[in-house]
Amino acid sequence: MATTKVGICNLALRKLKLQTLENFDTDDNEIARTMRDIYDYVLKEVLTEHPWNFAIKRTQLTALGGLITTWADEGSDVWSSPLTTEPKRVKFDGVLGQKVASAVLCVAENDWYWAADVLYVYSTADPDTAYVNPGIEAIIPLYGFAYACTLPADCLRVTKTENDEKYQVENGLLLCDSATINISYIYDCSDVTLFSQNFIGVFALRLAYELAYSDTGSIEMRQILADDDERKLSKSKAVDGQESPVQKDEEDGSWIDARG
Repeated sequence: MATTKVGICNLALRKLKLQTLENFDTDDNEIARTMRDIYDYVLKEVLTEHPWNFAIKRTQLTALGGLITTWADEGSDVWSSPLTTEPKRVKFDGVLGQKVASAVLCVAENDWYWAADVLYVYSTADPDTAYVNPGIEAIIPLYGFAYACTLPADCLRVTKTENDEKYQVENGLLLCDSATINISYIYDCSDVTLFSQNFIGVFALRLAYELAYSDTGSIEMRQILADDDERKLSKSKAVDGQESPVQKDEEDGSWIDARG
C-alpha cells in the first residue's frame, strides 16, 4: 500500500494511466510540476472534509486579554500593562470603561487607551489593589462573546468544544464565553505515515480528479472520478467514524488527553 508521498501520487496517476513519479521533489516534467502545485491544496481540502482520526488534536485555549494583573506606574495616575492584542472593551470590576484618544487623556475613573501592545488605564492607586472584583479585564470581541482565543497555527477546522460550548471562528480567532476552552480540531497533518488507508484512497482519487482535465483533457474521466470520490468519501467516513465511539471519560469531563 502507498505509505509515501510518491506512492500516493502514483495511485492517482495510475487511475489516469499517466506516467508515474520517481521523485516528488525533483522530477522535471509537466505531470510532476502539476502534482507539486496541487498536492498541499488538495491535502488540506480532504483533511477538512471529515474529522479523520489520525488528524485530530485536542488542546486547551486561553483567552487573549482577560484579567490584567501586572501594572507599571506611568505617572499622573496612569498605569500600563503589556497587551499584544487590541481590546474592544475594558471592564473595571465589571463596569464598562471609556476609551480615550491617548494615554495622557486617561484622566478620569475607568478611562483606558491601547497602543503599540500596551494598555493604559487611569487609577489613583495600583490597579491590582484598586480593582479586585474581579479586576481590570481586557475584552477582545466587540460583541456577542466575552472572550477570544488564538487558534493553533496548525488548525484547519475546529470540530467540537468540550460540553458543546458555544463558539465562533473569525479571522484566526475562536470566540467563546469562557476564559479557557477545550477544543478538538483537525490539524494540518502532512506526515503520510500517519494517514489511514481509507484516507489515502480518498486523497488519491481527489488528486486524480484535479489532474484529470488539465493532463488528459477528459471531462468524462473527471465525472467518473467525481462519482468514485463521492462514494469512496462516504464509505471512508463511515469506517473512520466506527473507530471513534463516544468515550465515557469524555462525558465525565476528563477531556484533554495525550493527543494534544
